[in-house]
Amino acid sequence: MQEIVPLIMSGGDPASVETLLNWQHVPWLEMNLTSSLNVEQRPSPRMFTTHMPYNLMPTSFFKVKPKVSLPKVNVLDDEVTQVSIKVKSLW
Repeated sequence: MQEIVPLIMSGGDPASVETLLNWQHVPWLEMNLTSSLNVEQRPSPRMFTTHMPYNLMPTSFFKVKPKVSLPKVNVLDDEVTQVSIKVKSLW
């Protein structure tokens, strides 16, 4: 998601994604780096990544009517992946 959304926003130009690190063009809200990125001065539309559940976002978040992309993971796929990783680590 961190590379797909910036690609869409740049019109498919891969140079914008390849020249910056992921956390520079789509910073994590939970990281300390966010305060040093001057979030208010970033060009619109601003893109951020977080692990926070939607219902725990601050009320100011809902006042600006943001567009939220919420990827869903198939639980079965996740379990198969975790078992596969565990089996491979045992070898």
